[in-house]
Amino acid sequence: MPDSIEKKRRTKRRGAVLGALFLLAAQLASAAILIWGASLASEYRWLQITLWVLAVLSLVPLPFVGIVLKQRLNEIKGGESDAAAQY
Repeated sequence: MPDSIEKKRRTKRRGAVLGALFLLAAQLASAAILIWGASLASEYRWLQITLWVLAVLSLVPLPFVGIVLKQRLNEIKGGESDAAAQY
């Protein structure tokens, strides 16, 4: 029985980490595309500024991903979701 619980926890941990990595990759890719677009829009200063602002705003959530991932891993380690599943 404990092996199945640990297996579920490993699966949940892996899913949480992969989800966080996917979000990080998507946010970094979108920022890179926006920066690339800003470098191409040198004729239109307003568009270049807008793209730079959007690129910076797309990077804002990145520090919070680590915080949320740490909380989720602590929940999984503590077995909170396992205990809630019993009810």
